[in-house]
Amino acid sequence: MLKEHKNSKVKGTVGLGHAIAYFTRMGMTVALPLNDSQSYDLIIDENGCLKKVQVKTSTNETIGLRTTGGNQSFHTAKLFNHASCDYVYALIETGESWLIPTNKFTNVNGLKVTDKKYDSYKLI
Repeated sequence: MLKEHKNSKVKGTVGLGHAIAYFTRMGMTVALPLNDSQSYDLIIDENGCLKKVQVKTSTNETIGLRTTGGNQSFHTAKLFNHASCDYVYALIETGESWLIPTNKFTNVNGLKVTDKKYDSYKLI
């Protein structure tokens, strides 16, 4: 599913679509930011409380938490900021996904979502 897309922006769009579909199925209202300069990808209305969600995708069980960018002249990598969002929605190649509250991990570079400690956050 994700491996067939070479472009990381397309992979991100696939993940965003999965997240929107999941939250919509759960009966939540989903809002999208007007541009991509925010540190989150979408906002959900969780029982009357607005929560920020960052969507991450990976072709294996470890998702990258850093935000990377640049061009031929320079490259940047920004470590994950736990205060910037409330949840990480993680989608991996197998189609499995997790919704992990950011206060449940301290990692800033990557997260192995198949660790047993994240079992309770795995979505069906």
